[in-house]
Amino acid sequence: MINKLKSLFQFSCYSGKFYELSDLKDFKNSQELIFRDLKEDDFEFSKIFKHKNRKERYLKNLENGFRCKGYVTTDNEVAFYLWYTTGNMAPWFKGMELYLPENDVYIWDCRTAEQWQRKGLYCMALQNISSEVLKRSKRVLIDCSNSNIASQKGILNAGFYPFKNFKVFKIRNVFFVLYGCKILVKRKKKELHLC
Repeated sequence: MINKLKSLFQFSCYSGKFYELSDLKDFKNSQELIFRDLKEDDFEFSKIFKHKNRKERYLKNLENGFRCKGYVTTDNEVAFYLWYTTGNMAPWFKGMELYLPENDVYIWDCRTAEQWQRKGLYCMALQNISSEVLKRSKRVLIDCSNSNIASQKGILNAGFYPFKNFKVFKIRNVFFVLYGCKILVKRKKKELHLC
């Protein structure tokens, strides 16, 4: 019965937390992989981008000025990647847009290739990108769903701490965002301004 009601009203719910970097820890970088900017050619040839039509979406991200960094093997196979933007808009949940204060960096859409999982690349990459962007930025932020325990562990191990909870409810084409203690209702403009 509940599933029928969810289907009838096109209801969905997503909950998670935003995390802020609290302390940049000393970290070891990978000895066998190179951490670098990823370009269009990387999306073309690496297996990690063939899943779920990611390549087309990522090429559009590059066109929109977002940056992608990752760990790459000596054969130029991408082992891990993440997207980030500084003081700008970033794509968020279900087509919503996330707006950031001017000097904040937001990291999103991190993924590790299956054969490289459980080797600490996620934590190392978060620390690596944070050390790079903190030279010119005020805050480094990332979010994670409450159900993604592995990602939460990597985020916490990289020195981030949770600072705001959020829930997004969607009923048909109306989004209700519970952000901290504010409720935002978004119809056509699907955006969340982070403060």
